[in-house]
Amino acid sequence: MKDTLHFKKVIVQPPVGQDGTVVLLGHEFGTAKATGRDYQCTWAQVYSFAADGRISHMLQYFDPAEILRALAEPSTLPTIPAGFGLPFFYSSLTNFEVMHLVDPGRVAPYLEGTGLAAATFGGRACASYNYQGYTGPFPNGTGFTQEIELNIVSYPEALAGRTVEMSFQEFVLGNDQTKLFGSHRVHVPCDSPPAIAAGVQLFGEPKFQTTFATSIPALNDPSVETWTVTCNDPDDPKVAIFTGTADLRGLPVLTADISPQTEYGRHDGELIGCRWNILQPYCACLLGAGESKRVGLQLGQSRHPMRADLAALIGEAPAAAVRTFQSAPAAIQSRAYFV
Repeated sequence: MKDTLHFKKVIVQPPVGQDGTVVLLGHEFGTAKATGRDYQCTWAQVYSFAADGRISHMLQYFDPAEILRALAEPSTLPTIPAGFGLPFFYSSLTNFEVMHLVDPGRVAPYLEGTGLAAATFGGRACASYNYQGYTGPFPNGTGFTQEIELNIVSYPEALAGRTVEMSFQEFVLGNDQTKLFGSHRVHVPCDSPPAIAAGVQLFGEPKFQTTFATSIPALNDPSVETWTVTCNDPDDPKVAIFTGTADLRGLPVLTADISPQTEYGRHDGELIGCRWNILQPYCACLLGAGESKRVGLQLGQSRHPMRADLAALIGEAPAAAVRTFQSAPAAIQSRAYFV
């Protein structure tokens, strides 16, 4: 240890002993010699004494995570392939997310080998589908993209000690200021080839191309008051993977400050995270047993793997919350007049 760590200070609590056993609690401050990074570590030492007063056994307990972080060489940012630029700016965004609380056993197989663990709320994991319709400005015009993320709320296993316990409501409203609880994308259907290429190459998203049918509230047609989003089979647009619906009329609406949102993926075989910043609050509806019936998930006849995974992850589990976002208009053209 002395070849790798420089000990600056150790604070030891008064020993506690009983029946030939003595326990020491200490807090250590030091620096990793190779990197110059500081660390601090709490440890416990347990000494067992023989009848003649000599030490017969000694055990030491400590979490090496902080020391390992101090020893680790600084990492680099993931590479950006040619033809891409970051950050990406959205001109407009419509977002519709339905969240389900499910048994953790449902999501566990989808997190094996990812370096992620399921976040739980009262012993329940969270799976969701998240529709996004957005425009992005480019030199040759503005493109409109639709996609859906099938997500599991999760966090990096290596950072488990930095997560905090919170209720599901607290999470929905954006109270996880550690931003460790994020989205593990299981499937991301999308209708834009450039967006698919960017998602795969920049953020490690499991994207595939397909089409969508939507009927969502919009200022340009006030008669539409409910949400309907259909994801079609990529090979046969007449067959649906699923349809999600929500009638939120009359439900209490809470303001949710959830940005930045954390999203996880893989880049060059390693776990990566990124932040998605929505610059205005969300609307959130928490659903009780009666209210959850106003949100539906209908699985289609598609044989695409996403359909089977929706059944496995969500199935008949009732919706627990809905979050929506619609960016404000940037310009308005009013009714004509006679001159």
